[in-house]
Amino acid sequence: MSEQPTADHPHPWRALVGRSTDDSPALTTGSGTRTGRGPADGPISWRTLHDDATRVALALADVGVTAGDRVGVVLPTGRELAACLFAIGRIGAVAVLADPRLGTRQLDRALRRAGLDRLIGTPAAARAARVRKWAPKRYVAGTPGGKPFSTAQRRLLGLRGSYPELVAHGEELLAGGASLPAEPEPGADALVVFHATGSTRPSGVVYSHATLAAMLDAARRVLPFGPDRGVIAAFAPAALLALGAGAPAVIPAAGRSGRLDAGELAAAARRLPNAVLSLTPAQVASVLESADALGDDDRRALLTIGSVAVGGAPVTVDELARLSNLLGTRDVHAPYGLAGALPLTDITLDELIEAESTRAAGSGTCVGRPLPGVEIAIAPHDPDAAPARSADDLATEAGVSGEVWGSAPHIRDRYLLPAAEQARAQMSAGWHRTGDTGHVDAAGRLWLTGRRGSEITPPGSVLEPVAIELAARGVRGVAKACAVGIGPRGRQVLAVAVEPTPAARGRGASRGASRGRPAGRPALAGPALASLVTRAVGDVTDVAVGAVVVLDPIPVDVRYGSQVQREAVSAAIESLVTGPGRAGRRGRTTLKR
Repeated sequence: MSEQPTADHPHPWRALVGRSTDDSPALTTGSGTRTGRGPADGPISWRTLHDDATRVALALADVGVTAGDRVGVVLPTGRELAACLFAIGRIGAVAVLADPRLGTRQLDRALRRAGLDRLIGTPAAARAARVRKWAPKRYVAGTPGGKPFSTAQRRLLGLRGSYPELVAHGEELLAGGASLPAEPEPGADALVVFHATGSTRPSGVVYSHATLAAMLDAARRVLPFGPDRGVIAAFAPAALLALGAGAPAVIPAAGRSGRLDAGELAAAARRLPNAVLSLTPAQVASVLESADALGDDDRRALLTIGSVAVGGAPVTVDELARLSNLLGTRDVHAPYGLAGALPLTDITLDELIEAESTRAAGSGTCVGRPLPGVEIAIAPHDPDAAPARSADDLATEAGVSGEVWGSAPHIRDRYLLPAAEQARAQMSAGWHRTGDTGHVDAAGRLWLTGRRGSEITPPGSVLEPVAIELAARGVRGVAKACAVGIGPRGRQVLAVAVEPTPAARGRGASRGASRGRPAGRPALAGPALASLVTRAVGDVTDVAVGAVVVLDPIPVDVRYGSQVQREAVSAAIESLVTGPGRAGRRGRTTLKR
């Protein structure tokens, strides 16, 4: 269902060429102020980005990279990643993008399956690529301190060259009259993106040039970014979308685990006034936590932000409303989408407030109506039955609950899978199975209730977790929450894990807090907190809460820092209530039914 690039969303390379003589900043990473944490390589102009990308493209073509070759890119979001992605796409090769934060094990699974011809990565990635045989030919970027590698280091890493050497070689080729090959066809593969959640196998989604162009168009329907309005990309990958549309981007310096200090956000707003802002729910929470320390100048800078999108996980009305007050704008969006289908729906703060006023108990969270060109359908399912496989199994009428499927011009073209698995996946051609569960209401709004497989099954009932988690997060002192079922299916006990806010952490939220329990180890919540969470959850379900557990931190994904890893939470709680080494066994627990 891909469409061809049009004047509304041209090939990203053309957007770069259109600003090739512009000396204004294209991408700025880090602020160089306050915490000093995160990337700090400063601004790169449009002219320099275009020149670097052109030279890397010429160099790669000269050393034998041709249309269709897969080039792995394992770099943090920044100037080198941006130039490499533009260059690889321009010569018709396929960039295979894997977040370095996935870790070696997940990267190994992903990149081995990708069948790479070459790899451009960090020194650590280059080292792993040689040991694990990810790619026969390797180039390194981000050399320590900007110093070139010694001959011994190059031999150890098995390097063919470095990013600066690719740029220099391209400069020589350009001086000699070399030119770029013809642009790739719109339907040709452009990008493979690997993502992973929890312990699952990394999933590779394949995009054509046309699909990427359509995704840019869809993103701009949520946030009005473009050449005249830039993006503050607290969620760093949004910077790549911005550059593809010819929009300048600033990536504010982030702290540990992706936390975003409100002062760093203000510094980014000063660098790029009247911008749109993209951030995750975890970053919203950290901005709100640190806002009290802002001075008058910082608060005035934040008021220049015009529009906001918060994506990656459910976010509460209270959090969005507080963010809206801090930034002085009501143009706050909470779009819904996922890797391979981003975005699908959108909802504004005011629309969310209206939806919440009519929300039935247990309805989950409203993520709005489908964007233009997007179709949402529901695959009804029994938790114990096999999932739907084709469009013939889908329902579009209101009130049907099940797995959410989406169809749109910007849906990924396919998955990167072995032939047998690819054939099964293509049974749903034109549709993307999200894995999320929910329903569409009579007003055409999509409500999410959980993930397929995350259902909690106490005797005589089936619970979805999202409504329970939102209720628990509404309790003062709770930053994150995760609801899981403990015990055998059909006889499970409802348990709620909570992560305390910094203020509550200081007060000691669990019974074990005073004994210095290590971070990440579960502990039963203290009586006061347990009572508040139990009472809040009681407003959305009649099923009794068997235990409230403090888990600090609650494990989340590496990409958004917001998507709770339910399997890890469940294992942690089971280890607490059944004893070490017994998690997952179908024995008795100490939880209340």
